[in-house]
Amino acid sequence: MAAAAIVLLALGAALQVALTELPHDDQHGVVATRSHWEQQWHLLQDGSAMWDGDEGDTTAPGKGVKCKSCTSLVKKLKKIVGDDPSEDAITEALGKVCGVGKRQSRVCKWLVKKFRQQLSDALQEDDDPHAVCTTLGLCKV
Repeated sequence: MAAAAIVLLALGAALQVALTELPHDDQHGVVATRSHWEQQWHLLQDGSAMWDGDEGDTTAPGKGVKCKSCTSLVKKLKKIVGDDPSEDAITEALGKVCGVGKRQSRVCKWLVKKFRQQLSDALQEDDDPHAVCTTLGLCKV
């Protein structure tokens, strides 16, 4: 009986040591089990992701997760609203642009919620997607 208790204590201690060595975040616990992209989406959703180079992104400058998500969103919005968008068309497009059930939809919804007015203004002015996202601070120059 005492041997079983000692074994259980040893296993519990080993588990505790193993868990304390894994990276944690304050809200969600262990993050080491998430894939690279899940970690990036999580950081982007929290708004705490570091800039492109700090994310371990090996693509060209200005093409990190936040930048790619933003430019993709602006391109989709431009395609939906057309060449001469009205305020109503833009409002409707902002409500529909984020797909349902996609992993990226969470990021898309966050971007639309946070930058709704700036996106609307940019669509009316027909700005370049990369320029819009650079102005929003999501892409590097």
